[in-house]
Amino acid sequence: MNIAKLEDYLQIDSSRYNRLSIEALNYYATRFMLTVPFENIDVQNSKPISINIDALFNKIVHDKRGGFCYELNTFFKTYLQQKGFNPELMSATIHTPGGGRSLNGSHASLVVSINDVFYVTDVGFGDYLYMPFLLLRQSIHNRLLTSVVRFVLSLTTKTRIFSMFKNSKMIIGIQNMKLNLKLNVLQILIKI
Repeated sequence: MNIAKLEDYLQIDSSRYNRLSIEALNYYATRFMLTVPFENIDVQNSKPISINIDALFNKIVHDKRGGFCYELNTFFKTYLQQKGFNPELMSATIHTPGGGRSLNGSHASLVVSINDVFYVTDVGFGDYLYMPFLLLRQSIHNRLLTSVVRFVLSLTTKTRIFSMFKNSKMIIGIQNMKLNLKLNVLQILIKI
């Protein structure tokens, strides 16, 4: 991946941040989201999807296209790694109005640890996850690009659920899943 070319395309000032921070993560995610669109044209046209970084670089930077969650979050993960972050891909399930849902784990998102604090970031979903958000134990309110949302992390003996609410309706929930990672908060349930 040609970082200089990517940052030029995303209009990222590479000298703006010289250490890992939530401000840097917010900046990189915001520039990515404002430049690279979510699109699933290849999926709709039954074209094979590649998560090869060079192929994604060509598609996103040279062809000025976007992609869907697996492509965009895999590509963004590699970019964040080049910047010194330690992101992890996580599986997610999307819930739709009326009780429908995608296949279990069919959406990809990212968790990034900064100084042992975990943030969820998702450049492959759209508006709701426009900026990374903190996994906390108390309710917080945050203004995203087009809405004000409330984030809640609740702990029980059986499960840990993080929920994101908009207009008093849950739009995202994260459930415990044990994998071979330092994190155990690895499954997102997204309602749209």
